[in-house]
Amino acid sequence: MASAPAHVADADRAVEHAVRAWAHAWQSRDLHAYFASYTHDFAPGGLSHAAWMAQRKARITDKRHITVDVDQLHVKVDGDRATARFRQLYSAGSLHFNSPKTLRLRRVGAHWLIVQETVG
Repeated sequence: MASAPAHVADADRAVEHAVRAWAHAWQSRDLHAYFASYTHDFAPGGLSHAAWMAQRKARITDKRHITVDVDQLHVKVDGDRATARFRQLYSAGSLHFNSPKTLRLRRVGAHWLIVQETVG
């Protein structure tokens, strides 16, 4: 079986790194790095980007401890777009979730940024 070209493997690794950095920033409650993982126009569920940021900040900073694990990560890169599918294991206080998650990313300059996320 032929291996993927080096630039494809590099892109896969870069996307995997972006996903793991996002999870680490969330777990560390590093809001600057967490928000830097998203495009500047990320606005889920009809919220404006600013409203989404305010909501996420409130939900992250009110937790004493957060654990975010990325398990069974599968990455597919198509040019400047990528899809990352994995199981997200999240816990904070009495909240515990183990669910499939999909992140859609776009290459912006040298960085892979999240443009969409879905759970389930």
